Amino acid sequence: MNRLPMPAWVLLLVCCLLSRAGRAAEGATRLRLATFSADVTVPLGHGMMGGSWLSKSIADPLEAHGFVLLDGGAPVVFVSVDWCEIRNDAYERWQTVLAKAAGTKPERVVVTAVHQHDAPVADLEAERLLRARILAGTVCDLDFHERAVQNVAEALRESLRSARPFTHVGTGQGKVERIASNRRYTKPDGSVSFDRMSRTSDPIAIAADEGLIDPWLKTLSFWDADTPLAAVSFYAVHPMSYYGAGDVSADFPGLARRKRQAETPGVEQIYCTGCAGNLTAGKYNDGNHENRIALADRLHAAMVAAWRDTKRHPVSHFDFHVTPLRLEPRDSAGFTVAELEAKLTPVTEPFQQCLAAMGLSWRRRVDAGQRIQIPTLNFGVAELLLLPGESYVEYQLAAQRARPESFVCVAGYGEGATGYIPTEKHIAENDPNLGDWCWVAPGSEERMRSAISAALSASEPPKAPDTRGSPEGGARFKLPTATKSKPDVVIYEGAYPGWPWVAKGADGTLHCVFREGTQHESRMRACGLQGTKRRMKGVPARLSWFWTGGPRNGQPLGPNAQTSRRAAAHSGVLGMVRVKSIGSALIWPGISQL
Repeated sequence: MNRLPMPAWVLLLVCCLLSRAGRAAEGATRLRLATFSADVTVPLGHGMMGGSWLSKSIADPLEAHGFVLLDGGAPVVFVSVDWCEIRNDAYERWQTVLAKAAGTKPERVVVTAVHQHDAPVADLEAERLLRARILAGTVCDLDFHERAVQNVAEALRESLRSARPFTHVGTGQGKVERIASNRRYTKPDGSVSFDRMSRTSDPIAIAADEGLIDPWLKTLSFWDADTPLAAVSFYAVHPMSYYGAGDVSADFPGLARRKRQAETPGVEQIYCTGCAGNLTAGKYNDGNHENRIALADRLHAAMVAAWRDTKRHPVSHFDFHVTPLRLEPRDSAGFTVAELEAKLTPVTEPFQQCLAAMGLSWRRRVDAGQRIQIPTLNFGVAELLLLPGESYVEYQLAAQRARPESFVCVAGYGEGATGYIPTEKHIAENDPNLGDWCWVAPGSEERMRSAISAALSASEPPKAPDTRGSPEGGARFKLPTATKSKPDVVIYEGAYPGWPWVAKGADGTLHCVFREGTQHESRMRACGLQGTKRRMKGVPARLSWFWTGGPRNGQPLGPNAQTSRRAAAHSGVLGMVRVKSIGSALIWPGISQL
C-alpha cells in the first residue's frame, strides 16, 4: 500500500482541522435563543399549596415561561412556572418531557417554581401514596399534571422553529422599594420573633426594620445585536399578597410580569423568585386586597429600573454544568418513616396526610441515592444559579459574595422536596416556620455553602488560548500568540498521547486524562486523583455533566473514540480528528496541557 510522505500527512491533517474548525467556529458564533410560554392553570377542585385547600375560582391564570439556548451542542432549557413547588418525581418528569421536546438531556433542563401559594404543589409519588390508601388528602391531580407538562413541551417544541440568533447578554438591576422584609425581627424588649408572614397586622412587626434582605431585582437579558429578545428577572420575596380562599392566582409577580410584557411585546418576560424562604412582604402588607396591585406596581417599577440600567455584553459561548448535592432527610420527632406512615390514615386531617405523603416521597428518593441538582449557567459576565427548595436568603447573598466580579442571578425553588433550607442559626433560635414544611436535617447549611462554592468555582467558560507547553512530557500544542474571540486549530506535537480516559477524584471532580508513556494510571496519580483536589491545568474544573451516572472512583469510561467525542462535545472541545500515523488532534480553545 502506497503511503503519502509524512509532510503530506501533516498538511492533510491541518487542512482537515482548519476546515472543521472553521465550521465549528461559525457554529459557535451562531448562538440561538428560542422562547416559549404556556398556560398551566389548575382546574377547579385541585389541591392548592400541597393540599392545604382546594381551588374554587380562577382570579388570573398560571403560566410557564422559558427559553432554550442553542449552540450546536446539547440545548439548555430554562423554565419558570407559576406553581408553588415542583418536587421529587414531578421535577424529574418536567426535566424528562422538556428534554425530549428540546432534543437534550434531562439534566440540562432547569425548572424553577415562582412559589405563589394560590397555586399547586406537584409531587406525583405523594399523590400516589394518598390514592393507594384511598385518603381524602390530595396534593395534585396526576392527569392534569401530565397534560400541563405536555402543553409546555409542545410550546417549547414549536418555539424551536423560530429560534433567533443572540449575540449579547444584558445585565441590569433596580432597587425594589417597600416589598421584602425578613420574617425574623427583634421586638422592643430584645426578644426575637419569626412571625412576620406574607400578611401582617401586628404593629410591632410592621414597625421593625426590614431585616436581612436582598433589595435588588436583577434582570438578565438576551439580545440580537441591539434587538432585545428576552428578559429574565430575579427577586427574593415570598410572592403573596393574600391567599387561601380558593382563588387561583399568579399574585403580584404575575401582574407585574404581564404589565411588563404588554410594554415590551417582542421581549419574552420571565420572572423568577430568588431564595425567599425567610422573606415576605409582611412589613408592607396587611392582606388588604388592594395591596396586590400596589405590590405589583412596585415590582414592575424595579423591572423598569433594571431595564434602564441594562448594559449589553458580547457573548460567543456559554458554560453549563450541574453540581450534585445530598441533603440528609429530617429524622427528628414527627419525621421518622414510621411516624409519617402512621399519619396516612383516614383519621388524620387531609392536609396532614399530604404533608406525610410528601415527606415519604422525599425519603424514598434520598434513600434511592437521588441527588439534588444545582445547575449553573455561565456567560462570563453573568451567571445564573438555581438553588433547591425554600432556601433562605443567606444562601443567595453567599453566592453573590462568592463572585463579586460577576453578575450573579440566583433563583430559588428548584427541586422543591426539601421545603425550607434554613441556616444553623435559625435552627438554634427555634424558627417556628420549620415546624412542618422543612424536610432536611440540621447540618444542611454547610453542605449548601460547599455546593454553592463548588458550583460557582466550576463555572468557567473556555479561556483564551495558552501557548505554554507541558513541563512533564515536553509535548507542546501549537497555538496562536494573539488572543482571538474565535477558537483556533490546536494540533498536538509530540508522542502520541492516546485517547483520553475519564477518572473521578475523591471530591467528585471528573478529569480528562491522557496517557503518559503507555500508562494512564501514572498520569492520574500525577494529577492527584487519589483524594486531593489538585486539577490539571487548562482542563475545566468540573466535567461531571457530560456523563450521566458517572464512573466509579478511578474507573475509566473507556479508551475509545466515542468516549473521547462525548467528553469533547461537552467540555469546550470544538472538534476531534484521529489519524493513526500521527495520533489525536484536538480543537480545544484555552487548553495548555493534559
